[in-house]
Amino acid sequence: MTPDVLKSLARLMQQTAVKQAVQEAALRRLLALLPPEQANEMAQGLKNDVEQVKENFSAGIDQPAVDATISFELDAMLAALGQRQH
Repeated sequence: MTPDVLKSLARLMQQTAVKQAVQEAALRRLLALLPPEQANEMAQGLKNDVEQVKENFSAGIDQPAVDATISFELDAMLAALGQRQH
């Protein structure tokens, strides 16, 4: 790869990371606003959704890293809801 291609790729990765960080911050704030009864329902829905995500990414290049990322993200969302995965 040429330096220009690498620079463009790095720029794109940085933009994606910034966008994701902003979206995650907004999501944490929104989840924290839910009343307890809705937080419980949302938590169960997220756990179900994560099972589908795990199935969709079950053939990852680095499966342990994929699984760890999925668990980390679920834990972060559950923490925003005032809950824990385990």
